[in-house]
Amino acid sequence: MKIEELGLIITVIIFGLSVAFNNYQMYHDRKKSWYIEIIVNSNLEKIEKFFKSIFNEFKESRKQLLSDYKEITKEYLENKAKKEKSLHKLKNSFHFEILPLFKSYDINLAKKLEDELMKFQDVYTENIGIENKSDTEKIIRELRESKRSFYDTLYSPIKSSFFQKLQADKILLYLLIILFILLMIKILRN
Repeated sequence: MKIEELGLIITVIIFGLSVAFNNYQMYHDRKKSWYIEIIVNSNLEKIEKFFKSIFNEFKESRKQLLSDYKEITKEYLENKAKKEKSLHKLKNSFHFEILPLFKSYDINLAKKLEDELMKFQDVYTENIGIENKSDTEKIIRELRESKRSFYDTLYSPIKSSFFQKLQADKILLYLLIILFILLMIKILRN
């Protein structure tokens, strides 16, 4: 087999791979677009409303608990439990209304979002009462950081893909250039 024929075969193979990579990337781009438009954007207001109500609930509950109680009593623990129950109601409502949509897109993503909500809930419940002497604004910053982490997870499907990391199109282009150079060298030697 001549070098020209081999070069042509390799060029056709590389072109075919390039088209396949491109089609695969277009499929994922459409899927990302659908995810953003249908799942995220249509529920962004509900997600933001959830976090806003949680932050307001935390501020009011913490303020009330800190002002009404100076020591841990049975009444304090009951009141604190009511405040935590309020959080659980909000979270469960969010969990059953919003998370199934993300589960329909990707069950692993839904699990990660649930994990982020659990971390948020942990920060909330660990810091709502008088047991924690931290400044309320410091705790709010922790809650905001947890919220940011939730949003990072929410947008993770659109941040990158395998082929963007691999940059397959560039690799195929470099292979074609190298093949072209090798063919030119071979032709010039003959």
